[in-house]
Amino acid sequence: MKYPQTPFDIYHISYPYQEELAALAKNFPNVTVDFCWMWIIDPAAGRRALSDMLDTVPANKIHGFGGDFILVEGSYGHAQIARREIARVLCDKVEEGRFSEDYALEVGKMLLRDNAIENFGLEPRRAAFKPRAGEKQVPTSIT
Repeated sequence: MKYPQTPFDIYHISYPYQEELAALAKNFPNVTVDFCWMWIIDPAAGRRALSDMLDTVPANKIHGFGGDFILVEGSYGHAQIARREIARVLCDKVEEGRFSEDYALEVGKMLLRDNAIENFGLEPRRAAFKPRAGEKQVPTSIT
């Protein structure tokens, strides 16, 4: 409450205090949940937490994956596990009738891509690095 303008991205879903984090993320607009590391430490707890959080926390406040590794191979393997476990949770939501298939796909994209772009302000950074990557700049307005 002392820092309402400061964004807090809580790593590792605050494991094993993920229920307390869900309450914080639900009630404080500047708190987001980050599943980095979670999928490799305890996938079953991660699935339960994600399922509960999708019922409690706005989906745009959940980051479904973070590599949390020094070596790229670890990030790749963790990404594979994260996609599998997130898909399992979303399939359960569809089978329960809580999500439509279209909404589950939208949430999956949010968890694994869109939320990070928005919450970490990655679009301006990406645009700044396009020339270095050999990409053409796309005009933002047509004159």
